[in-house]
Amino acid sequence: MDREVHSMSAFTGERIDPELARGTEILELHLARYRFAADAVGAGRVLDIACGTGYGTNLLAEVADLALGADISTVAVKHANRAYASAKCGFVQADVLRLGFADGVFDAVVSLETVEHVNDSTRYFGEVSRVLNDRGILVISAPNREVHSPGRDTPIHRWHCFEPNLDEFQSLLVSSGFAVRTLVGQASTLGSGAQLQQTGKGRVLPAVVSLGQYVLPRVPDVAQRAFLRMLPAVPGVGRLLPSYRRASPGDVVIVTSDISRATNFLAVCTKVSQ
Repeated sequence: MDREVHSMSAFTGERIDPELARGTEILELHLARYRFAADAVGAGRVLDIACGTGYGTNLLAEVADLALGADISTVAVKHANRAYASAKCGFVQADVLRLGFADGVFDAVVSLETVEHVNDSTRYFGEVSRVLNDRGILVISAPNREVHSPGRDTPIHRWHCFEPNLDEFQSLLVSSGFAVRTLVGQASTLGSGAQLQQTGKGRVLPAVVSLGQYVLPRVPDVAQRAFLRMLPAVPGVGRLLPSYRRASPGDVVIVTSDISRATNFLAVCTKVSQ
């Protein structure tokens, strides 16, 4: 795996550090997804796939009997164990395509902003299904291509293999052996989705995102952290990188209508018995 994929950089949004991203819309979107997932899974044994720095798994542990986070990055897992490990919350290194757990050991799997990174969705969903028990719940999210990469065949984000539209997201879940119980969208009252869609159709946003994703992981950690703390206050960030503008929890909402225009999709699914 490329060393950059293991980077803790918060700039790309792929692995958020809540301390660096505090007060930004991108963190509030991530936290809202985990709160939604916590409400859906409730108690039981919960696996958080691609847990990143661990703050979300820790949130799930507030309601679960056991919340186990798994991430391919050993750096992220070490950070998560230092920051959040407890009797109800732990972290292990694992590949989403080879999870390594026994069959049917989890009551729920949470997989937020993961599927777009996977180049073999059949194998990915096969592993999710395998580790879930027969009544298991899957909570999953994905970025809306029509917002994040409008008018493009390939995603703007360099580490995304694909981004679905609403129909593709639903079809993927059903064809992978899951029944969709709840399907909603995420949106911002600050209008960042519309701004992303508008600016993404031009050349500026893809260029800025590509440059950031290439340069930031190569910058020394101290300088990178200083830049990330300063970023939300820089004039023009709200226009060029809307997700990094200042935001509060109330600025992120769950939408149940016009989901096709949402920034991200969220679904609660049940495993279909074979």
